[in-house]
Amino acid sequence: MERSDNQDSMGRLETQVNKDSQGIKEIKEIREQRAMAYLAISETRGQRANVEDLAEPSMARQDERVREAM
Repeated sequence: MERSDNQDSMGRLETQVNKDSQGIKEIKEIREQRAMAYLAISETRGQRANVEDLAEPSMARQDERVREAM
């Protein structure tokens, strides 16, 4: 009986850790999206957006810009 309780407890703990990890991952994604949005707004403020950048932006270039913005 005690072993079953320990297994249940470990299972609940593992489930909570997985939920926490997923939550952290989602928060990171949201922060990256906000940083990219902030960067896009700051770059286009007072000027027209570069159509080529909006059509198909390079992910490597975006990542570099996001790191600079943070």
